[in-house]
Amino acid sequence: MRHREIFNKTIQRAEGTGKWYLLLYTVAASVSLTGVIVSVMSILFHGRITADYLITGAVAASFVSAIVTYMLLSITEHIRRYSEKAVSAEEHCHAIFDSIRDCVCILSPEGRFLNVNRTMCEINEAQTPDELIGKSCLELVADNTYAMENSVKRAAQGETVDIQYKGITKSGKELWWDSRLTPIKDRDGSVKDILGIGRETTKRKAMEDELKKRFNQLHALYTIVSALSRSDSLNEIFDETLNAIPTFTDVKGSSILLFDSDMRFTAWKGISEDYRKAVEGHSPWQPDEPNPSPIVIEDTEKDASMESLHSVILNEGIRSMVFVPLTAGGRLMGKLMLYYGRPRQFSEDDLRFFQSVAHHLSLGIEHRMKDEKLVQTIKYLEQTRSASLNIMEDLQREIFNRGKTEDALKEKTRQLENLTKDLKLRVEEEVEKRMEKE
Repeated sequence: MRHREIFNKTIQRAEGTGKWYLLLYTVAASVSLTGVIVSVMSILFHGRITADYLITGAVAASFVSAIVTYMLLSITEHIRRYSEKAVSAEEHCHAIFDSIRDCVCILSPEGRFLNVNRTMCEINEAQTPDELIGKSCLELVADNTYAMENSVKRAAQGETVDIQYKGITKSGKELWWDSRLTPIKDRDGSVKDILGIGRETTKRKAMEDELKKRFNQLHALYTIVSALSRSDSLNEIFDETLNAIPTFTDVKGSSILLFDSDMRFTAWKGISEDYRKAVEGHSPWQPDEPNPSPIVIEDTEKDASMESLHSVILNEGIRSMVFVPLTAGGRLMGKLMLYYGRPRQFSEDDLRFFQSVAHHLSLGIEHRMKDEKLVQTIKYLEQTRSASLNIMEDLQREIFNRGKTEDALKEKTRQLENLTKDLKLRVEEEVEKRMEKE
């Protein structure tokens, strides 16, 4: 740029005095210089200055200087015009470079910034391009710098590379990028520089992650509901639920506890026996508490509510916990526990989904318990029926074999009637309860 400015100033000065004045000055200078040289040559060859030498030299100098000066001026004019076009083209390219709303940069084969556009400065919180020029592109990568370093090496070898990575701005803000590195080759095919074009995709990445999260949640919920409908026992329901939980949240472990006299572990995954023994019986809710809500401990190291179990929890590697109540008919029947290996926060949507899982699990447990109770009742009724048949057989046998009196017959009949009434009452009560619950 410096040599171009000097050249333009020289041309401007020449244009300021006028081309013809420049030609006249050049001819006069040439004639004067030629006169001196011719005079010296005339003295050397003839011992004196002769007029023919002076006239011939002056005429030749005038013509030659005029022709050369005119040619130089023409060449200079052409160079000036081409220079102006080049400057205009460069300014136009620079304007295009800065107007692109994607981040555009030129990298050296080693991965250092040689030039960056305005958008890249704005997004990376740089006031001027000079804040980024000369720096390594790896300084703007938040994690997995190896992938970026490898991509730059591949581009420097002539390969066009697409890469998705998480970057970091000057203030520490993390952004997701989709970038393409394209080698810039010279005429002999060797890579001179690397063109980098990146688009900030943080919002799109967040939407993709949210959609993926929702899909995993719905798939897990479908798995749990499906298990509830086809499982023949509570253990199958527990296993299916615990296996589905890691598909929608990054748990370290999980467990299901049901009220007996206290909270007792019924099923678990990813927690040790020592931990279970230490915390069994603990409940953040009272047994008769109506409509209990989930309880979240985002950081077990800082939470004072679990102080009595602090060392046990930390030794188990649990850094965050969620207590989700299992309720049936408004009463507490147990809890679903989620354990995490790092401190984390939970959104309202997360808690609502955990409650939805707990709700379906509670329904499944309640229905399965009713089914098991109904089976037990049916067994009892079968036993009662069998007993009544035995009584009838005994009665017939006594009448036939011993010819008992009418009083004995009435007594046996009364026993049979009482047993039949008891059987009928039990059946009606069980049917009524079943109808009310359904």
